[in-house]
Amino acid sequence: MPTTALRKSKFYACFYGDAVSEKEFYGKELCVSFEGESAVFSLQLMQLLDVASFASEAKNFDTFVLEDRFLVSALVRFLQKHPELKFYKLHINAQQYRIARLKIGKGFVRLGCF
Repeated sequence: MPTTALRKSKFYACFYGDAVSEKEFYGKELCVSFEGESAVFSLQLMQLLDVASFASEAKNFDTFVLEDRFLVSALVRFLQKHPELKFYKLHINAQQYRIARLKIGKGFVRLGCF
């Protein structure tokens, strides 16, 4: 499964859910790979901001917002090149999420997961 790097350097993200308040993170190494008809996005969290809370609250997050214009542009280019993809997944550290909604706005990408 070939992996494509979308952004290797640091970027800002915030995660939240119904059961947990918004937490702020810095990520790096955002990559995408393929599993059949699915795109699998993966990233690593950096040891900054609210990262200590991620392990204990990971299952409660259901919305992920990536706020980086370069990253948004890279995601748009990737999605335009691969319109055949039907499903999306997100891997953050060892946690996996299925993406149900993907919204791209000016300067952000919002991933709704379950």
